[in-house]
Amino acid sequence: MPVLSAWPCHMFNLLPNKDREIVKGEYRRRLFVVSLFFIMGGLLSSLLLLLPSAYVAYEGNNAVRKVLAEYLQKPEISSYSSISKEVEATRSQLVAIKSAMTAEADITSLIKEVESKKPKGVEIYAFSWNFQEGSISIILSGKALTRTLLQSFETEMKKSEMFSSVDVPRSSYAKADNPQFSMSILINSQNESK
Repeated sequence: MPVLSAWPCHMFNLLPNKDREIVKGEYRRRLFVVSLFFIMGGLLSSLLLLLPSAYVAYEGNNAVRKVLAEYLQKPEISSYSSISKEVEATRSQLVAIKSAMTAEADITSLIKEVESKKPKGVEIYAFSWNFQEGSISIILSGKALTRTLLQSFETEMKKSEMFSSVDVPRSSYAKADNPQFSMSILINSQNESK
């Protein structure tokens, strides 16, 4: 019994030489067509895979061109007048920062002044201040042992040349012992420069 794999070769050898050459030619053509089919399939699949990349590159190129066209249509950005306006705006901001820093330094001296005028027996619980265009307002809250100590504290504060006005509400004097008080102090910039 012959081996099955050898069977087609025996059949091929049974053909006459002329027919054998024709079968070989047909076999080569079929092999070429099948190879061509696989090559075309590979090229087509590569084209399908590259198509999204090409689209993204095309859209990116269009976006860059649009931005470039918009930039070229704008008027000249760096003119001397706009630069001088920016310098003036920056200068005014620096002046505001400098005055705020000066006000903070003045607040320290104001706290020291209040502390030096405060008699023993007067406690200050809260200190708030507000800086507005040339004047500083301070509000002190606290408690005194007696009404007379509170009155002497107010008198000493009014004597100070640093403060333009010192006000204590009359309701703070209602209790004789341990009165709680709130004191409003106003300082003008003219008084600060003295």
